[in-house]
Amino acid sequence: MSRSESVDPTASPWHLLGAVMRHWREDVHGLSLREVATSTYVDPGDLSKWERGVTHPHADTIKRLDARYGANNQLVALHSTICELDRLRRRITLRDRTPTRDEDDVERRTLLHLLSAFGTTAALPPGTVDTVFAGVRRSLDDRLENDLTDWEQSAWEYAQVIWTASPGTLIGDLAADLLRLGRLLDRDLPQSVREGLLRVSAQLGTYMAIELGDTGNPRSAWRAWRTARRAADSSGDRELAVWVRGREVCRAYSEGRPATAINTLLDDTFRLAENAPYVGLTAAYSTRARILAFQGEATQAKSALRDLAELYERLPDRVISDRITAFGAPEDYLWLGQGYVFALLGDVRRTDHAVENALALLPEERQGTKANLHLIQALALVRDRDLTHGLQHALTAARSSPTSAPRRALIDTIVKSLPDRSRDLPLAHDLRTLTSL
Repeated sequence: MSRSESVDPTASPWHLLGAVMRHWREDVHGLSLREVATSTYVDPGDLSKWERGVTHPHADTIKRLDARYGANNQLVALHSTICELDRLRRRITLRDRTPTRDEDDVERRTLLHLLSAFGTTAALPPGTVDTVFAGVRRSLDDRLENDLTDWEQSAWEYAQVIWTASPGTLIGDLAADLLRLGRLLDRDLPQSVREGLLRVSAQLGTYMAIELGDTGNPRSAWRAWRTARRAADSSGDRELAVWVRGREVCRAYSEGRPATAINTLLDDTFRLAENAPYVGLTAAYSTRARILAFQGEATQAKSALRDLAELYERLPDRVISDRITAFGAPEDYLWLGQGYVFALLGDVRRTDHAVENALALLPEERQGTKANLHLIQALALVRDRDLTHGLQHALTAARSSPTSAPRRALIDTIVKSLPDRSRDLPLAHDLRTLTSL
């Protein structure tokens, strides 16, 4: 078994937990990530993130891992202690004051608890004790750390992985973070902190809604969208409020919500933006163009595409140049929007031109978007009555990436675009099976 890249246990208490978890897995038992993940019912990617201190495992998961390694509750004790340290540090930071003597006493007792958790372990890596407590002390002494900044950093990280992670894999982490945010917002906070946490809540709520929609939970997704909208509105950040609605409009179209609901969302998005060059409008204009094209309104659909292109001329450079987060709208998104509309209109030549331009610009890790672009090409072929070629292209694209709400919508549109006599073809049947969860 190849060894994983080392983890610095002094970086934070959570990195300490990750280093100890990895020590139990690799040094004590010689197990791979996949072996442990399979036997404890966790995702190997999640286990890797916990060991690297990137994300934090739940207490129930730690109990299963502790039992798997035969750690005699040492991992459980360490996890519990770190959670307590986290809670104390956040409470002090949010109140923006120096800790009281009683709170210092609690922290000292917590450190003693942490020491006792390691006092009898034979699984602690050699030489780790000194570095362990240097990291914990640094965490406790850093009174200037801004908790809101931590949450904003977390939201930014979610904004990067939401388009590359497999559908549904972020739900657990998002649920835990949203729960913690809710508890924080129940407190008496300075207005600036409250507004900042509401902004983060709106972002995380949007990602949760996307994940729920991708995993076939439209009702839960709708509730998440509603909460994300309210959080964005309450934060006072108009650009964020438009962004949330733009994302919801796009997903509402993909998830087949009623036309009246989509039109209401569109009207609300345009009204709120007041024609400002907000990134959320890119999704709104693109969705409106798709709806018109699907209805056969070619002239109006092309007019909506011109509106989208004009918006791109006014977008800030920070939006156009952002190729890695959900707040970016790089040029490939513009080409994707055009390709989708021309595919619905059955214009193969313009669809291929738009798709090839988008593929040339798209980052390598955006495999899901690449699959969508190939499905758009397949849709154009089917609309142009090149059925066999279109269905074969659609099957290849659909099998190349896990199914998400936009991919299900594209596949469903392709099937519905088939002539009645062709919907029973084996290729069409194979394609339909891919839309079931």
